[in-house]
Amino acid sequence: MRVKLRPGTHFAPVRQGVHVARDGESFVLAGPPALYTVLDSRLAELSDGTDVDALVAAFGSESARPALDRILRTLVDRDVLLDLDALTTPAPDGATAARYAETLAYLEAHSPDPYGDFARLRGARVRVLGSGPAAETAARSLRRHGVADTASFSDGFEPADPGWAVLITDHEHPSGPPAALPPGTRVVAVHAGEHVALVAELDDVTGTAAFEAAVHRAAAWVAGDPEAGAPRPLSAVLAGALAARAVLAGLTDLDRSPRRATVIHGRQLRTTRVPLPDGPAVQHGPSGDHVPAASGPPSAPAGAPGMSGDGEGLGVPVLPTEDVDPPGTEESLTAWTPLTTRWTGLVRRGPPGRPMSPVPSTR
Repeated sequence: MRVKLRPGTHFAPVRQGVHVARDGESFVLAGPPALYTVLDSRLAELSDGTDVDALVAAFGSESARPALDRILRTLVDRDVLLDLDALTTPAPDGATAARYAETLAYLEAHSPDPYGDFARLRGARVRVLGSGPAAETAARSLRRHGVADTASFSDGFEPADPGWAVLITDHEHPSGPPAALPPGTRVVAVHAGEHVALVAELDDVTGTAAFEAAVHRAAAWVAGDPEAGAPRPLSAVLAGALAARAVLAGLTDLDRSPRRATVIHGRQLRTTRVPLPDGPAVQHGPSGDHVPAASGPPSAPAGAPGMSGDGEGLGVPVLPTEDVDPPGTEESLTAWTPLTTRWTGLVRRGPPGRPMSPVPSTR
């Protein structure tokens, strides 16, 4: 049995044996204190790929075989070691592995069949439709991660077998609408707007209506909060990189986010995932234009206006489903008054370097 250590695995000695941690999970491999030394001394061989025979030869004692075999089988069962003999596709040659080391390390760390997934990346066909920094970054990122058959088109689309299409709409680099995509084409949509950017993997090209509805809601939300705007061209560059990542996730089925859009917002280029609307509904805005609207994301929790939780540790911007006038200057100042009122009570001086604090009441 040939095995290889999954990248990102950590070993640490503990009283009961060795603490093993990988991908957010951990356990203790029970054994004597020398167990950690055994693993640590053979870390290079485990990382490059090895088997029991090679490890027994390295230790120079056939008596070590039963213990080494048990250790390797336990780590394979706990998904810490890859069983190379059980994989459907062999590892790429040395030159290819060195060129795409980052991609292979990610797949080896997370995929049950990393070299099969890598072969799918190498054989994928992706067309980036659009122009500007988002399109350039998406195409460059795809090629860098092994998708050799990547082509960019500023207008139109070549008839071809179904593959992947990255549809990019850029505020500063408009392009004509693409021709009809071949049936079965997988689609990632990108909106690189003036103040906000969105990226989403769609069910197919018919899902663009829901994506456009999310774009309108995000634009309305940002219009009401100047701090929510994302600076260009960095937001467009990040959107292109996330589009490439969405294609890679779809090809490998790792960390996909179907029916969800990633919103790039804020001066610090924060990213938040929001659900795509189930279907666009048309309503009239104040100026008479037709604004797509849909069911909103979860309600904002108390004390967090404009944000709601989505179960992923991130606040989700509550994108408005109708046009709302932003608060005026007087309303904003009034809202901040309780937070900026000067303290007039008793104070006491604290240690050096510490601010003065109110004296607690003893009554």
